[in-house]
Amino acid sequence: MTAFLVGRLISSATADPVDDAVIHVQDGVITEINGTAGTAPVHDLRSLTVMPGLIDAHVHLTWSGDPVPNELQRREPDEMTLLRGVANTRAHLSAGVTAVRDLGSRRGMAVHLATAERLGLISGPRIFASGNVIAMTGGHANYLGVQADGPWEVTRAVRAELAEGADVIKVMASEGLFGHGEDPYIAEFETEELRAAARAAHRAGKTIAAHAYGPVSIDSAIEAKVDSIEHGAYLSDEQARRMRASGITLVPTLSAYHSYTSRGARLGFTDQMLATAHDVTQHAREAVRAALRTGVAIAAGTDAGVPGLPHGAIADELALLVTAGLTPRDALHSATLAAATVLGEHLNRGTIEPGKAADFTATAANPLDDITALRQVSATVRNGRLVTWEGDR
Repeated sequence: MTAFLVGRLISSATADPVDDAVIHVQDGVITEINGTAGTAPVHDLRSLTVMPGLIDAHVHLTWSGDPVPNELQRREPDEMTLLRGVANTRAHLSAGVTAVRDLGSRRGMAVHLATAERLGLISGPRIFASGNVIAMTGGHANYLGVQADGPWEVTRAVRAELAEGADVIKVMASEGLFGHGEDPYIAEFETEELRAAARAAHRAGKTIAAHAYGPVSIDSAIEAKVDSIEHGAYLSDEQARRMRASGITLVPTLSAYHSYTSRGARLGFTDQMLATAHDVTQHAREAVRAALRTGVAIAAGTDAGVPGLPHGAIADELALLVTAGLTPRDALHSATLAAATVLGEHLNRGTIEPGKAADFTATAANPLDDITALRQVSATVRNGRLVTWEGDR
């Protein structure tokens, strides 16, 4: 049994802070929250604000923000790619992130990282990995996964990923931003193919995320009943209303667009890519507002690892969400319980309460007053262990 003495406790993003609380932990699980430590060994966090561990719902652990990460991985051995992924997990812990959802890695390597973390071989956030993405033949990011065409091939591809240990399925419903000559407005998989993928994932008790930018691909993803739409930049109010009715979450990944527009020239982006990035940025902010107007759940995801975007950037994503219209409380919710829900983990994480994983983030200032307080994480507790402390830096 261990006790954490807390100066200010935000047990959930929807709750008011409570002063002078004690969180009791045993075997990585919260057992009780009260005002006394008893005789248990203690960690003194009384100078800090403690909240649920943050969750980044969209990362690529085996990429590190290089200008052309897929080309780099083609040249380096698999062992180096795995080590890169290990290093990136540490960056998330330092940023207060205690769980991530990896939505695409070369040869499905993130599944191995997830297994290593669960076995205690590496120290990092809890990893929920999709392994290989599923793309149509010649489709967006096909180098990160497998190619399939038609409902039966797509179904077979989903089953193969699940058999290899994937926690979630990722499908590419449209073209993207990162790629010469690509137009994110263009849809790729047909609705019937996406529906087959979602059906196969759900029958196995798993969730499915759809990379979708333009209105046609968003329509197909909604009709297929996926669990989350990644990016969703050209989302309309009418589509948002259907998303809410179907319980589909939006993961806007504003950090990726900010990276492209602010660093694209240095990263070697063409004029066409830069123009597309600026257009998507403008529409993505409006997509967030459409989600807010219609009550669509928003989960925070950075797309960490794409060109110019390092891991551990969750605080910047939350600041961008606030700029787009979320309150600090809404933004914190997007990186805690809302993100846990899209991972299918809302019963295990996302709030600080008995029975849930002892994953906490601590800051000197209160992020409910100013979300940028999360840019200075003082401590991270993962599975009941203090894994980062400001004195380590």
